Amino acid sequence: MKDGQGWRQPADLPWQVRSGAAALAVGLHALLVLMLVLHLREQDQGAPAVQAELWSPQALQHADQPHVAPPPPPPPPPAPQPQQQEEAQPKPDIALAEARRMQQAKLEQEQQQQKQAQQQKLKQLQKEQQLRQQQLLQKEQQQKQQQLQKEMEHQQQLAQQQEAAAEQQKRQQALKALLAKQTEAGIRAESATALTGASKRLQAVRSGANDRLRNEYIDRIRSKIRGMLILPPDLQGNPQVIYHVSVLPTGDVLSVRLVHASGQPAYDDAVQRAIYKASPLPMPPDAGLAAQFRELDLHFSPSDQN
Repeated sequence: MKDGQGWRQPADLPWQVRSGAAALAVGLHALLVLMLVLHLREQDQGAPAVQAELWSPQALQHADQPHVAPPPPPPPPPAPQPQQQEEAQPKPDIALAEARRMQQAKLEQEQQQQKQAQQQKLKQLQKEQQLRQQQLLQKEQQQKQQQLQKEMEHQQQLAQQQEAAAEQQKRQQALKALLAKQTEAGIRAESATALTGASKRLQAVRSGANDRLRNEYIDRIRSKIRGMLILPPDLQGNPQVIYHVSVLPTGDVLSVRLVHASGQPAYDDAVQRAIYKASPLPMPPDAGLAAQFRELDLHFSPSDQN
């Protein structure tokens, strides 16, 4: 069939048109069969067949042309299927696209899960690294604090030692100044007094009273020194130490010299410090007797504290 746009295939025509054409073709075939049957029946009866043909001018024009058989009728169109059945069966490309879409969604979900797992692992590693850094920082701070504390203790010890040395130097300077103030006349007077005291001492020895007085002031001196003595905590046994002490007429200690060590330096140093702290020492009022206390050998032991 031909329209304004060219030849159209039968399958492209609506089914109503295709049905009418099929019915027309069937009717023509039935009429042709009927005519053949009638013609055969007349031949069987023996009657001559009379045929008359009418020729038109157009037919005469086509008479000289070779006879062309008419084209066979078109095959009947297939029966239309309901639209619902076509919609019920999905096309292969749609099903394939849906399967690909589901596979892609599953792949994206797996990738998302892997990404989340990697992020969680990275966060855990970052937390562990921060914890290690905090521990290292705390350890460094503790070490710095300990080192600072040791330095402070060392500085305190140095300050105490410097203070003790300065005090001892100050005392020695004061004693030297006192000695410098003594005049030659004073020394001579002291010598004369000493001679007078010597004669009196000889008399006191004879009577025994001078010895008791001397022992009394010796005990006073030792008692005052023991009051200034601080025993070291790690003292062992009953060590004995002897110091030679030079004393001015005023009782001030001029110098201290170790005569016999106890074997425990801490105890010896403690006794020496106590002698300096006890200055000035108690002196007898008699000038002659006081001259005997210018040079003293003092014995000390822990048992004397009891």
